[in-house]
Amino acid sequence: MSKSSASDFADYHATKTSRIELPPIRSGLIGTIAIWVVRRRQRRALAQLDDHLLEDVGLSREQARREAGKPFWKR
Repeated sequence: MSKSSASDFADYHATKTSRIELPPIRSGLIGTIAIWVVRRRQRRALAQLDDHLLEDVGLSREQARREAGKPFWKR
């Protein structure tokens, strides 16, 4: 039986924690869902901004209301 070295452990650990490759259809689906989650959060945050902050980002209250009212799947 051979002695294990630190590099053997590092190699083993790296193989155990490496990312799993997903088929393109799955990774595309996961990416789309991630975009939807981010979009939903951003629109909720936009809806809560006061007029002063909206002015800072260059949006009117009406523009912010329209954007915040869109469903998460629409750009």
